[in-house]
Amino acid sequence: MNLILFGAGASYLNDGIIPYKPPLGNDLFHKLKEEYLNISEILNKEDIRYFEVEGFEDGMNYLFDNYPNKPWKLMQISGKYFTQFRLNFQGKKLDLYSNFLLQLRENSVLDNLLFSTLSYECLLEEAMLNTLKWDINTIYNHKLIKPHGSCNFWCTDPEEGSSGISISSNSRINIEISYFTEFNCPKL
Repeated sequence: MNLILFGAGASYLNDGIIPYKPPLGNDLFHKLKEEYLNISEILNKEDIRYFEVEGFEDGMNYLFDNYPNKPWKLMQISGKYFTQFRLNFQGKKLDLYSNFLLQLRENSVLDNLLFSTLSYECLLEEAMLNTLKWDINTIYNHKLIKPHGSCNFWCTDPEEGSSGISISSNSRINIEISYFTEFNCPKL
């Protein structure tokens, strides 16, 4: 078995994404602030400044170190933000993920491959669903590893009295994490 690893910026290179390309790490916090104006309900001015100066990953580490309960709400907002990204199957040109997967299928090498991505959005999964016609169980149980997590994987808030991942079958790509039931993720 061989592994193909997509880095966290892989989707940024893809022109076939709507509504726009997911931001790279350095721009993520600025996009979250633009789209979720209530971010000041979660973070105080000092926290916001830390994120703006140090970046998203260092900002999250700062929160975990100093305010163990604050990161969960920001993670929820981030997850919701990443659910908006979709591949645009309306154009004449295939997106990079779909094109790559089709080339692998044409060369008869898919059976010997395992995929991994560090991206939080689900664009690779969407390409697998629509281009290869793999079902979601095949993808998540046999073909894809997301070691940094995903916008459709969610650990419940520790204040809610539960931890770990809780999976049911009603969401964005037929996986819903229990803490995300307060908004609707479009089905692929």
